[in-house]
Amino acid sequence: MKPLFDKMHESRKQLMSLAEATVFDEAAVRTIAHEQAATETELIVSRTRVQNKINGLLTQEQRELLKNFRPEGR
Repeated sequence: MKPLFDKMHESRKQLMSLAEATVFDEAAVRTIAHEQAATETELIVSRTRVQNKINGLLTQEQRELLKNFRPEGR
């Protein structure tokens, strides 16, 4: 997952540079935004895959305990 986090960090830096530019390059911003959306999708899939693997290792009692530690809505 670290490569995905690194990619998001780099694209944020690119967006900051574009925001500070004297001329607005909408096409470049849209390209980076699309790339960020794809990276965010991969992060969500990766996180969910890890959660699923962990859940598969837990007993029913451990899964119930884990539910109690999660904030509401998550």
